[in-house]
Amino acid sequence: MKKLSLIILIVVGLITIGLFILFYRYQPVVVPAEINPTPTWTTAVANEVVIVQLDTASPDGYSFTLEPFGRLVFARVGEIQTSADQQIQLVSVTSTSAQVLVSTKSAE
Repeated sequence: MKKLSLIILIVVGLITIGLFILFYRYQPVVVPAEINPTPTWTTAVANEVVIVQLDTASPDGYSFTLEPFGRLVFARVGEIQTSADQQIQLVSVTSTSAQVLVSTKSAE
């Protein structure tokens, strides 16, 4: 009986150690902000959806940084802001990010 309990104790210990090793080895990797740069829009594409990380989200609106436009603040989803040659539209928002459509300004 003592041998059986000792064997069971050793097996349970080995399984526990194996599980700790397994969980430690496959932990998710956190990417620091320096490696994940600020999203940049390029003029090579006429209409482009860019996913950006939100700086703030409040009942008053959403703000984020998109180069070369800098910090943008939108009051609601669907709002359009214009710069010299482009228009920027807030398409959708999650708790941490936003989808922004950057397109060339249409001729009026």
